[in-house]
Amino acid sequence: MESTERCRDEKEQRTLAELELLDGTILKIRKERDREIQELTSRYADRRAAILEKRRKILVETPCDTDEAEEGEDGCLATQGLKGFWLEALENLPTTADLIEPWDKDVLMFLENIEQAFLDPGDHHKGFQLTFHFILNPYFTNEVLVKEYHTSEPNCYSGSVKLLRINASPIKWEQGMDVTMGKFKKKGKKARQEPRDSFFRNFFRTLAHDMPLPSDVNVSEAKELIAGGRKNQSNAMMDLLMENDLQIGISIQRQLVPFAVRWYTGEACPAEDESSEGEGDESSESEADNA
Repeated sequence: MESTERCRDEKEQRTLAELELLDGTILKIRKERDREIQELTSRYADRRAAILEKRRKILVETPCDTDEAEEGEDGCLATQGLKGFWLEALENLPTTADLIEPWDKDVLMFLENIEQAFLDPGDHHKGFQLTFHFILNPYFTNEVLVKEYHTSEPNCYSGSVKLLRINASPIKWEQGMDVTMGKFKKKGKKARQEPRDSFFRNFFRTLAHDMPLPSDVNVSEAKELIAGGRKNQSNAMMDLLMENDLQIGISIQRQLVPFAVRWYTGEACPAEDESSEGEGDESSESEADNA
């Protein structure tokens, strides 16, 4: 976009300087508002954390009232109160539903809890993290898998936040139990292990703008989504991949974690005719945040 800067006479310069001082006052007020909102959020976060811990205990400590519990099957161990609680909730959340493959489901049965927290409690603009707690399982040795979203302070005029980096825990797979790899056989050749789509491959990725595009990304699909025919398609695809990942993380942070029970039951699932309305509401919310 071309600059509208032009030569101004002395009177216009004085007027502009006066107006810029008013802008500065508005920014100061907004920062004070943001600081108070963060303080209020922190106070309520303690109350919410106590409730979520109670939810966790009910899910984990309530015996499973099924034959599987007596037989000691793995499916009941992580959330004994409701078998496969987090798997069901994740499958009902629109942003994660398509990420979960059939071979991921047995692994997710060992998911005990998901928590979210700000990277810096004193400055929510720096990003947030999601912590996935797993019980002992035959698939990997990690007790927790952590996903961190590092962001910058919002642009003071537009309110837009820049995503700097996404860090994900490397998964320590047990020998022969890596569900992100599958056996593929080509005609006349022996079957061999090759990467395949998986929640654990596509979600638990470390991404940064200065990193090369992951080799397992579907490049043809990504190119179709790039608007304007940008020259540096690799950078554009990485930006797209990171932005999409951020939206998934935000939905887990703001929708799934606090209301996992409603996602488990399907109550929170949007009706098809509500999806377009939801987008409008999201836009309105962003505009309100910039007020």
